Amino acid sequence: MIPCLNYVTFVMLDERCRIANSSIIYSNLLTLPLIACYTFMLQNPPPKLTFSQSFQKLIRSFAYAFNGIKYATLTELNFRIHLVATLLTVVAGYALHINYNEWLWVGLCITLVLVTELLNTAIERLTDLVSPTYHPIAGHVKDIAAGAVTIMTLFALITGCVIFLPKLIKLINHAA
Repeated sequence: MIPCLNYVTFVMLDERCRIANSSIIYSNLLTLPLIACYTFMLQNPPPKLTFSQSFQKLIRSFAYAFNGIKYATLTELNFRIHLVATLLTVVAGYALHINYNEWLWVGLCITLVLVTELLNTAIERLTDLVSPTYHPIAGHVKDIAAGAVTIMTLFALITGCVIFLPKLIKLINHAA
């Protein structure tokens, strides 16, 4: 049994759910908060937006996304390291004339590493917010998120070796 659930914490289906009710629900089911929020949403449908308002909302959402990328770039050393590795990989790909399929793998690896690093940053910030003092579980959460980045980076490194090493060896043998 979960001793207490605050459905504002668990349900982020809609901004209105966050402010709908901050009461604590004692339950052993996670579905009760979802049902309460869903009921609130049915009783209070969102206002209809015009095309112009929808487009402005879309533009704002992209601005928030780019602000997040900017924040990670300015504050996270590891994210900057991954960006430099991305630049070096793209330059090496052009220099070694990798083919279309190899570019797809390189692009996939770059994207997954950067996304994983952004998620790791978000998890670390959220963990710092909810647990400002040291707590072992908060430490485990951060370690697990960092482990995900490490696994993805190792996959990207292995993929890079499979793509680039034969071309580098061929280039070195041809130059010798």
